[in-house]
Amino acid sequence: SYLCRIYGIFKVTEPFRQPLYLMVMENQRIHEPEVVTIYDLKGSTLGRKSNHSDQETVSDVPAIMKDVDFLQSDFKIQL
Repeated sequence: SYLCRIYGIFKVTEPFRQPLYLMVMENQRIHEPEVVTIYDLKGSTLGRKSNHSDQETVSDVPAIMKDVDFLQSDFKIQL
C-alpha cells in the first residue's frame, strides 16, 4: 500500500512562542517496489501516444508511456 503509516502527532510548546505541531510518518521511498512502467495519464487520447516502446529505458528508468499506450496494453487496474 502507498498509504503512509503515521507514527505519531506531537505538539511542542515553549514559553512565549507559538506551538509547533509535528507529524512523524514512515518514509515511503525505502520499501518502494521497482518501477517497471510509468504512465502519464491525462484522460484524453488526442496526441497521447508516446514515441517509445514498452521495453525502452533511459539510464535504468523506464520510458514514460501515455494514455493510448495504456489502452493498448494488457494492464488492468483492480479496485
